[in-house]
Amino acid sequence: MRDKLLALTWGLSFHGASAELINRAISQWLWPSSITVGNYLYVTGGEQYWPSSGNITHEPGTYVVDLTTSWTNETIVPVGGQPVNSPSDMRPSRQPLLYYDAIHSTVNRWAGWPYDGDDYPTTLWSFEVGSGTVDWQQGANVSSNASSSVSNGPFAAAIAYSNTTYFNLGGNIKATNAEADMTVLPGLVMQDFGTHPWSNVSFELYAQTQFRTQARAAYVPNFGSKGYLVAVGGENPVTEASVYETGYEMTDMADITLYDVATGKWYQQTAAGDIPPPRSEFCAVGAASQRETFELFVYGGSVNSSDEANKPADDGYLNVYALSIPAFRWFMSNSSTTQRRACHACSIVGNRQMISIGGRLVNTATTLGMQQDPWTSSIGVFDMTAFAWTDAYDPHAAAYDSPDPVKQYYTSEYEEPTWADPALAQVFHMSSRYYQVQNTSTNPTSSQPANGKSSKTPTGAIVGGVIGGVAFIAILCITGWLWLRRRRRQAVPTEETYPEDGKPPYIDFPEPAAPTYEVDGAVYKLAPVELSSNSDAIAELPGHGAGTGDDAGAGNRGSRYDE
Repeated sequence: MRDKLLALTWGLSFHGASAELINRAISQWLWPSSITVGNYLYVTGGEQYWPSSGNITHEPGTYVVDLTTSWTNETIVPVGGQPVNSPSDMRPSRQPLLYYDAIHSTVNRWAGWPYDGDDYPTTLWSFEVGSGTVDWQQGANVSSNASSSVSNGPFAAAIAYSNTTYFNLGGNIKATNAEADMTVLPGLVMQDFGTHPWSNVSFELYAQTQFRTQARAAYVPNFGSKGYLVAVGGENPVTEASVYETGYEMTDMADITLYDVATGKWYQQTAAGDIPPPRSEFCAVGAASQRETFELFVYGGSVNSSDEANKPADDGYLNVYALSIPAFRWFMSNSSTTQRRACHACSIVGNRQMISIGGRLVNTATTLGMQQDPWTSSIGVFDMTAFAWTDAYDPHAAAYDSPDPVKQYYTSEYEEPTWADPALAQVFHMSSRYYQVQNTSTNPTSSQPANGKSSKTPTGAIVGGVIGGVAFIAILCITGWLWLRRRRRQAVPTEETYPEDGKPPYIDFPEPAAPTYEVDGAVYKLAPVELSSNSDAIAELPGHGAGTGDDAGAGNRGSRYDE
């Protein structure tokens, strides 16, 4: 951890007359955590830098933001005008882990990298959601309810949650020896919201070790009978030893880790497309589209100081990426930021926007935290459907749908992934048919699309052409037969004779085409598909409805998750 040269101010926030979420005198906000539940965004934890006074505020309290009204990063204000102070016995921490328990309607908090000691927090704190107020209540000690592998609450874990379960993959605790800064916790920790017990399952993949840290995860509800946990990025050291911010043993962003919640089996699927560079200290949120796909959005992150110095303007870290499932393909947004960022938090707000909060400005020559964040209140807003950064939060935005590049890929360029396991092909192949549609609103004159890839004739067009041709031939045959029959009757008025079987002649018509329906000029072919029992869940990597490590969302179709 970098040395802090400034004096410390514990649990205090000084808000003047400014209308922003945080005071303009604050230059940077490192390691915050955020979660969206219903109509409110909650932000807590981390440290805020005050260059003018030489102070650092640890654990600045919990900020509550109303999501029913529009705002920009210059007009956003916390409910009540200031953050809610944290209890005196709640240990101040970097990026405490937040998740939403839908059964008990509570936001829960535990773990994180503490400022006041080497033993990591294991006490569970929670508050009831719905009113916009925060009243943290101390709960049970997690270490007394789980295996020894959960004796310490981790930092930098990949977390997500469904409506019934919390998932915690890996993460770091303080090292117990001098070989490394951190010790990586093995396995997947889970909490059942209904019965409250904690459990630990092993992380078993032939291509990876059991140690994973700094990854991000999302719960994907619309595939499989109970959904999948999907994790990307971070580090995968050979042993439990991990040195913070050195960039060793980085996980390739093409390697997608999957956990089948129903069967308890692990898989690694290789993704294609615009593969992001490897990273830790990044954020991610996830959303299910109206077309049965799921997109995981990734922003920011770091590798190490050398990488940051050599690549100050790398689009791989300035731009947002989206991993689309079931295609298992990455897409990069063309909308860029001006400053590399790490140690920040992201959540889904409203129907289709992602908010980025705080973060360390990467590759700056100034002392940690001293350079002014170019984003007012350290806040940026990204429209996931438009696939671009925007200047305001819109509570009335339309429901989330996949970005245009994603839709274009499925409708005209889709290629079946090379599946790592037949079980994945069985689960994820089924939904790809929903995107095999024909766009009837336009008639392209070129056979070569703008991306240079050869175009493919849609399946619907081929089938329709074959059936139409057969029908046309059948009509000609019927017409000809009737004409000949009439001529024969006129020429030889004898009794009509039938074939030897005694049955009249007939035409064997082809089976009719499968029914279709049209939406926004695109014709969709209906096909029987077995839907997941929770296909209408919502996810954010928490409140996020179901989630990724940052949170899950409110009030739209599909699922949302964030971290």
